[in-house]
Amino acid sequence: MGSTITCRRRAAAVPSSNGPVYFLFEETYESNVTPHTPHWGCTHIGNAASSLKRIFAYGSSCEGGMLRTRSGTITPEGYIQSWLKELAEPFLMAGSTSLRRSTGEYDWRGIDPQKLASLRPLLSAEEAAAFEAGEYVRMDCVADAERLAAIVASGVTAWRLIDGGSVPGDWAMRHPELGHAPAPSKACPLDQPQAYRLPDGDNVLLRDEKGIWRCAGWDYSVVGGFIERAWETELAMPGTYRKRIKAYREAITAALPLPAGTIAKDLVAAAEIVVTEETSRSLGWRKRDEIEYQLPEPPKGGQLPLFAA
Repeated sequence: MGSTITCRRRAAAVPSSNGPVYFLFEETYESNVTPHTPHWGCTHIGNAASSLKRIFAYGSSCEGGMLRTRSGTITPEGYIQSWLKELAEPFLMAGSTSLRRSTGEYDWRGIDPQKLASLRPLLSAEEAAAFEAGEYVRMDCVADAERLAAIVASGVTAWRLIDGGSVPGDWAMRHPELGHAPAPSKACPLDQPQAYRLPDGDNVLLRDEKGIWRCAGWDYSVVGGFIERAWETELAMPGTYRKRIKAYREAITAALPLPAGTIAKDLVAAAEIVVTEETSRSLGWRKRDEIEYQLPEPPKGGQLPLFAA
């Protein structure tokens, strides 16, 4: 299985009445496709919040190695930091683009005509009619930036709207006045997940918000899921992502073996299974919502340990 190799990242922005709209570009290639020719692509259009959400989602792929650099692995924290530097001093976006109805499954720039219903509120009557007729609908990257962001938010991928060739060049000036660079937060609450490791040694058991113990997958998947959700806290408490990700990863790594006597409740077969090294190999591959785990009662007056000392 190949990985996506990230080479460079670049943010551009335009001012709008509701704050800057950011255009995120990334230069990548696939490790299992030769020749290894990097190409730029627009990965997102949106405000600071939606841009952070996209950046953290991509950053989560670094945890398992699906997103790497030419020299090897990159930590999610390092990847996210590189993007935050770009957001702090973006280039100025310029130019125009167009959208049109797709002509078939191999038309990678066209937009699925079934999306017209969600696009119609964002288009004028004339634009909607032109789109339906298969004509080009022209949009300006500055004047229509908020509309382009709304189109992406509706489910249209950014690279269908903005060609990779629209990325600002190395000679362009940066505009920190349009940047997202909030002051670091003094508060930094750390998440302490309740976790155990299944006897198979690979899968991690997590207690969800309802107090139910479920198999959450392998370490990298569990940590990656946390990273993908961490953008909201980073938006509210800027600069805390590094400590929070590190603490969560360490907590998952330190998860103790599941206590003997744990019962797995098979909700599909309506059966109860004693969790052992042998049974956990098959339980770990079941769908998350099919199995609930019931831990043994803790010693009288005590509690079950959760983390390694």
